[in-house]
Amino acid sequence: MATRTSFTRVSGGVITTAWANSMRDHLIPYSGAADGVTEGMLSVDTATDQVRIGTGAATVEFGCYGTSTAITSGMGFTQTGFSVGTYTVSGNVTRYGKHVVGSGFLLIASVTTPGTAGNIITFNSSGLHFPAVATNRCVGSVMFQDGSAGQTWGGAIFMDTLGAMSMYGAQGSNGAVGIAPSIGLDTNDVVWFSISYHMA
Repeated sequence: MATRTSFTRVSGGVITTAWANSMRDHLIPYSGAADGVTEGMLSVDTATDQVRIGTGAATVEFGCYGTSTAITSGMGFTQTGFSVGTYTVSGNVTRYGKHVVGSGFLLIASVTTPGTAGNIITFNSSGLHFPAVATNRCVGSVMFQDGSAGQTWGGAIFMDTLGAMSMYGAQGSNGAVGIAPSIGLDTNDVVWFSISYHMA
């Protein structure tokens, strides 16, 4: 890295106010808040493990160095007629600036009412804090296992404008899981998913 001339000091030199201010302005400050709004200034928010950059009026996320966020709630299956009893949810999601990666699984532990086979199965991704998007787009891959039949189907995930992710496979005219093949959500059904995409 090139040496900044403003930082060059000679032996026995005095630390001037200008030199100290220059040093201050080029070090990366940190605190438990999103501060450092000066345009081009880097700062670290230790509360969110984010590196941020100032715009002159605010700060925006530049990157994330922290651990993944555990997925413990905010997700669930939906299908016509389906009423859930309990779920098991597990996974992690990490955001690196505009890039999001995550993986996990959902297991239906019990149901109040099984889903109506022949209707699209989706799972709500609100717990992953996805940004809203203008159009559907593929954001990852999915494996769905029908617990009663013991069969597993793989496919792609498409996310709608509200953040719900629909599962699509290779069978049928539209490939929507729940329609092709015709599956009704029930106990012991499970989905594994993996995502990797850039935010809009």
